[in-house]
Amino acid sequence: MSTQRLAKCAQKANEAENNGLIAEQKQSERQAENPSDKSCRFWNKGVLKSLNDTDLSLSASLSVCASQDSPYGEFRPLMKVLEISCHGAPWIGGTLLAILFSYVESSQQVLVNLLAALILDLLIVVTLKALARRPRPSSNAMDMFASVSTVDNLYSFPSGHATRAAMVTYFCIAQFSLGYFFSLTLLLWMIAVGISRVLLGRHYVTDVLVGLTVGSLQYKIVDHFWLSSETCQWFLRPMHEHFNY
Repeated sequence: MSTQRLAKCAQKANEAENNGLIAEQKQSERQAENPSDKSCRFWNKGVLKSLNDTDLSLSASLSVCASQDSPYGEFRPLMKVLEISCHGAPWIGGTLLAILFSYVESSQQVLVNLLAALILDLLIVVTLKALARRPRPSSNAMDMFASVSTVDNLYSFPSGHATRAAMVTYFCIAQFSLGYFFSLTLLLWMIAVGISRVLLGRHYVTDVLVGLTVGSLQYKIVDHFWLSSETCQWFLRPMHEHFNY
């Protein structure tokens, strides 16, 4: 039994390696077919080319949940759950609902700042993606949950899920008394979201690493420009007048 299990693991490892080589070849062919693409020229200059090639090869070999036919495709539904758990739509929509049903000014202040942080995250990620113009990995199945932005669909650098996971994690740990267990759970969720982006074939490793870094910086910006309770109430005044509370 143990021999069969080892053989199966070895087979999956070989399949993952072969998929990585194939994905790398497809990416190279795609870039070769578009020599005028500014993004291709940017990512194929000097040291960046060497780093990009290494990142491409490593990321392709790790995209073991990119499809149901991938070596570990049976874990793809779990990766999709992680994808949805950090999508911008549920977070922004949930925060708006929480503001609507919150009647305590201190809670409203935290929630408005969280909403501002989520909007800032969207703006920064879309801007960086538009500037970097790095195509998504060829292994990406293009079946992302509720993706409407063309920039978000086409480009991968940085990972928006990684930036949001890091920003939300640091925000919640700093602003709520979560305790050791829930703080650790949030940190593990952040790491799991980042890893899932590579396993799903959505992003390269560097997309995620840079995304996590950008997300932590975003929280520092939000914390530095923290909106006062008076400012938050000014923003919420139209809602208060509409719902008479």
